[in-house]
Amino acid sequence: MRKILIIAAAAALSTVLVGGVVAAAQGEPAPAAQTPRATPLAPFDLQSHRGGRGEHTEESLAAFAASLELGVSTLELDTHLTADDAIVVWHDDVLTATKCRDRDAAFRGDPQFPYAGSRVRELTLEQIQTLDCGYQQLPGYPEQQNVPGNIIAELADLFALVDVYQADTVQLNIET
Repeated sequence: MRKILIIAAAAALSTVLVGGVVAAAQGEPAPAAQTPRATPLAPFDLQSHRGGRGEHTEESLAAFAASLELGVSTLELDTHLTADDAIVVWHDDVLTATKCRDRDAAFRGDPQFPYAGSRVRELTLEQIQTLDCGYQQLPGYPEQQNVPGNIIAELADLFALVDVYQADTVQLNIET
């Protein structure tokens, strides 16, 4: 941080000095050093990354609901397409066993079962929604409240949640 401040101060000083040199070369008086004017601050964009994964199971509807209750200005989320082209809210390309575990096959004799460890794009929505993606707390997030039984939501479910909260001003930062 200190290095950034030094660089910024040097840049500001060089701007004033270069301005004086240019003015002198053009036969004009050098500009007087000006005190920076107070400018109104831009509103702070408080985003909840993956719904606030340090607080709740990431990208769960429970996490997004808690973020809306906190009053965030932006929900940040990721999306993937399933094999049947449903848009799901999930960060990882692969449904890793550290985040999701199998409960049951979508149908008897499903040759793709078990699903944990598969790519999102290789499974249908029905298959993906059999997974429990909230059964354990993520390593490195000791305060995270896991959401046992969490089912990966569709993007439409998140839009419906925002509507339920009447969060008309909340922004969505959607990674595709």
